[in-house]
Amino acid sequence: MAKTVERTKASPEMNFFGFATSQQVELLPRLCCASAGLLLLVVFCVPTGPMTSAARAQAMNQGGPIRLFGIFRAPVRGAADPTVTLDVFDPAKKTPRYSFLIFFPDGRVKKGLITRGLDEYLDESQMRHDIASGGNTAAQWGVYQISGSGGRIVFADARLGGQQLVYGLRGEAWSIVVYPDKLEIRGDDYVRLYGGNGMSLQGSYKPFGDTKSPGITFTPDGEFADEGILNSGTSTGVGVVGGGLAMGYVFTSPGPGRGTYNIVKYGLHLHYANGKAPDTLFFLEPGETKENPQILYINNVKYERVPPSGGVTTP
Repeated sequence: MAKTVERTKASPEMNFFGFATSQQVELLPRLCCASAGLLLLVVFCVPTGPMTSAARAQAMNQGGPIRLFGIFRAPVRGAADPTVTLDVFDPAKKTPRYSFLIFFPDGRVKKGLITRGLDEYLDESQMRHDIASGGNTAAQWGVYQISGSGGRIVFADARLGGQQLVYGLRGEAWSIVVYPDKLEIRGDDYVRLYGGNGMSLQGSYKPFGDTKSPGITFTPDGEFADEGILNSGTSTGVGVVGGGLAMGYVFTSPGPGRGTYNIVKYGLHLHYANGKAPDTLFFLEPGETKENPQILYINNVKYERVPPSGGVTTP
């Protein structure tokens, strides 16, 4: 399993489509890697601050770089399973009929999902670690370039490993076509999933089509009552193994309980009264309203809103 590297990091505001929105583009020099005594200084054009649609269009017309932020999902065509080569704890494995790509505004992209939100995820260090490890873990990472309405992704080669940190990625290349509401990548339509940044929830939710499994109830004032959705025996808690240690989450199983919650950049932060505070992946089904959504995903498990009589305790 790939080691998870995290940090607290403020991210630029994003519009619904996921462009890292900006009226000013600044150059951020980043120390990309150190290998065999060599230091590589990589400069990324990273947009910061709010950007209007007109400003984005101007940047596209001028051929400037476009940076994306967010999780994009596409239905799988044919019988191929895009999750075969992913890490065993990757939540994407729960939905093998979908392919996921996570775009970061620093020009990096990752196949699959992670077990928590993006607000505390250090993609730069994680990418370096995984590529140095080689194999399928390395091949999950790539870099993208988009200018105007097109671009491409170049992924790492699983066979070459850490040498690509010095000489550049040498894996397969995927084409990108940018549309107003989607990305077409290798002929597949990827739609950005809404990560619920700052939203409040109201109502009780159970795993889709399963009224017997534990559920969770939210109130708009920021409180929740959990029946144990993250415990190791639940579908949402896959990856929680060995003495209650949640390897995929890097926290101990919180168990049923009450507390407060907040949602930040694809992360559902649950602050239990017992002091435990796990952060798990969160997004909405495409097309769902942000007000009282009927369908949402927690750690890529599909949840549906149910009546209070569905067995979930009200806070």
